[in-house]
Amino acid sequence: IASFVIFCGDGIYTSVSYFNPYLTEVIGVAPSDSSLISVIRNGLMLLAPVGGLLADKVFKSTCKWLTTSFLIVGALFASVLFIPASINPTAASVYTLIPSAVAMMLYGVVFSVMSEAGIPRMLTGTAIGIASIIGYVPDSLYSLIFGGFLDKFGGHGYNYIFIFLIVSCVIGATFAVIVRRMGLKAAKQNK
Repeated sequence: IASFVIFCGDGIYTSVSYFNPYLTEVIGVAPSDSSLISVIRNGLMLLAPVGGLLADKVFKSTCKWLTTSFLIVGALFASVLFIPASINPTAASVYTLIPSAVAMMLYGVVFSVMSEAGIPRMLTGTAIGIASIIGYVPDSLYSLIFGGFLDKFGGHGYNYIFIFLIVSCVIGATFAVIVRRMGLKAAKQNK
């Protein structure tokens, strides 16, 4: 289950790059401006430690932070579906940085879910290895799925991409809740 939290987190992290072609093809942002936004989006990885601080100091739980951040990103992706094509391109570009920022803070702590999963320390390395195999599948799978959407539906395919990502966020949040509950249950049994 922890592997699928990582799967969803990685899928969200790798998919924010679809905002670049969305901005050029749907919103009409110049490719050079979209490239600049992409550079800024990549720089948002510096927010990963902020996600760690939020998980540790505010939420006191990686799973609670992941649940919250998955739901926030899902809501932000949902709002993209309502952006009119006539929106100011600069406003749309800036807006796409918001879900990207939260996604970076989410992704930065996604492997920390293992600490709350109730996995014994002596099995953590094996568990992380298995989680990595499953967790990084979106790197190859999502591009095939999203390419199919774009091939079949053109610019309207971005709506299907964002809906797919919203569902991924809901699944990720649900699995984070399950991991937390299972981890708490395992901790009680070990006392």
